[in-house]
Amino acid sequence: MNTGLLWYDDDKKRPVTEKVERAVNYYFTKLGHIPTECHVHPTLAAGAAAYVFGCRMVADRTIMVNHFWLGVGAAESEKVKA
Repeated sequence: MNTGLLWYDDDKKRPVTEKVERAVNYYFTKLGHIPTECHVHPTLAAGAAAYVFGCRMVADRTIMVNHFWLGVGAAESEKVKA
């Protein structure tokens, strides 16, 4: 994933799936298509399923806690362009 949208949500009462849902909705509103990947800090990925709202959850140590990097994976990016 080369480009994406960075979402921040530090609400401790909100579950990870709800945070991702809100981020996906915003992404769709801004860009007009659904993201296929969501990169999160490994501590957040441990509490989530492999896929959340159509996004493949990717544990990524370079992502800060409470941040969600959403975008279209390399394989899917060609499909979005078509």
